[in-house]
Amino acid sequence: GGWAPPAGAARAIRDFASSLLDGVVLAAKDGALSFVEGLASGTAQALHDALEARAANEPAYAVLRVPGPGPGGRPVPVLVSFCPDTAPVRALVAHSTAKPALRALLMENDVEVFKSLEVETLAEVGDEWFAGCLAQAPA
Repeated sequence: GGWAPPAGAARAIRDFASSLLDGVVLAAKDGALSFVEGLASGTAQALHDALEARAANEPAYAVLRVPGPGPGGRPVPVLVSFCPDTAPVRALVAHSTAKPALRALLMENDVEVFKSLEVETLAEVGDEWFAGCLAQAPA
């Protein structure tokens, strides 16, 4: 190990903003955002592995730094909302209620989201999906 996870979502987003982390996985818990895992890489594989380590029906958010579109594209922040349709209603409600707080946290830390993506199944999370989403104009 060596790298201690940040205490709380705000700290994790700060670490992301200052490029200490290339990805952050967060989840809504008890009405607040909680830090799940920091990722050293913003790849679809890293996200897939992090989500796979959790319960399959637990919604989560991830903020990733991914290579932007175009040749030599500089990395851009992407917000991924993972919301499986098998999630319990309470978890779905908590997840959607937490989004404004997450957006506010990103704004406070000058993280300008290039694109927001929504995904319902883990199987969808892959490099091709990522590349395809990023190739389209920003939402």
